[in-house]
Amino acid sequence: MATTSATQGSMLMYGTAYKKERTGELTKEALIAGFRAIDTANYPTAYNEPLTGDGIQAAIKSSIKREDLFIQTKFPPLWAHDKDKIPFNPDQDMEAQVWESIEQSFEHLKVDYIDALLLHAPFENENDNIKAWKVFETFVPHRIRRLGVSNFALPQLVKVYEAATVKPEIVQNHFYKETSFDPGVMASELIALVAERLNIEKELAFYLLILGLGGTQVLCGTTNSVRMGQNLKAVGDFESNQAVRDKLQPSIEAFKRMLEKLGQDTEGSKI
Repeated sequence: MATTSATQGSMLMYGTAYKKERTGELTKEALIAGFRAIDTANYPTAYNEPLTGDGIQAAIKSSIKREDLFIQTKFPPLWAHDKDKIPFNPDQDMEAQVWESIEQSFEHLKVDYIDALLLHAPFENENDNIKAWKVFETFVPHRIRRLGVSNFALPQLVKVYEAATVKPEIVQNHFYKETSFDPGVMASELIALVAERLNIEKELAFYLLILGLGGTQVLCGTTNSVRMGQNLKAVGDFESNQAVRDKLQPSIEAFKRMLEKLGQDTEGSKI
């Protein structure tokens, strides 16, 4: 899930990770279906950024306007790459690695500007987060519009924020079943009730409650065209239909209270 300071392109972003040789066709399919925000990374271990660029350009040629798209990519530090899949020269200094990787992203995506660049993960030496950030800042605002972080803990984010001239606007962190995001949330009566009321799957009900918190954007990486349509319709209805939002508001308030309680329980367990 991507948490952002504003709605950018859409509340629903299409994630291109682990699509391998299908990355291009699925990126185009997602955009044609109605997604207007794309997430990728110059990280060959999990992403094929050049094929993402091919998919974006194919969609643009089919009549979708570049200015209607929100394109987000990420720079992963050297330590995060598989040794045989490092896209930049690892023998140069760190700042040069950052610069080269960003320029590669422009080449891969075939665009004049990138809407958001994220530091994909913290460096092993936290001081390097600041050094990398200073390189990021040299691209703003003309070639890159916004900066952010991914997979950062709050104390790490705070250090970057305090040192930054261009402040991070986006935080993207894992928030799904395999990372234990939902101690009891998905099994709760609240999620089941919202899913039943709207006649949607529980995961999609969870999406809508997250979006209802405000300032958030959900990352969806489905390869199923039917599910793409279902997700876009449900989120589109939520985005554009005040009656749907009003209907969900009591559930959203209950969801906030549930998360607050979970946060308190988690803090208590750490002491």
